[in-house]
Order: sequence, then C-alpha cells, then structure tokens
Amino acid sequence: MIDPNISSNLHKEHRKESVVVFDEAHNIDDVCIEAYTVRLNKPLLMEASNNIDKLSKKVQESTKDI
Repeated sequence: MIDPNISSNLHKEHRKESVVVFDEAHNIDDVCIEAYTVRLNKPLLMEASNNIDKLSKKVQESTKDI
C-alpha cells in the first residue's frame, strides 16, 4: 500500500470502499523510508554512466544531419 508500485495497481473504486489496517504500525516509518530508498553502488553507477555515453552517441549520430 505504501509502495507506489503497489498502490498504483489498486483500482480507484477499491480505494474508496476499503479500510486498511497496518499490523505492526509502529514500524510504518521504517517501511516508508525503505519504500523510497534507492541503493547505489559503483557497478550500478558505472553501468548507468556507460548507458548515458551510448545514448549520447546515438543522439549525436541522429542529429548530425539536421
């Protein structure tokens, strides 16, 4: 429910007619923080950098005739 990917899958009609009870609600802060946390590491950043380089080259190639 807290995770945007999950909540977006719920139909609007169900949202209006539902009551949500959170068991272990004292942990809700940690759950919210975890849902919106992004973990980065060096290999992931290197892959992203390589993808940006590839995309940049493709953009340059496609716009050089303009």
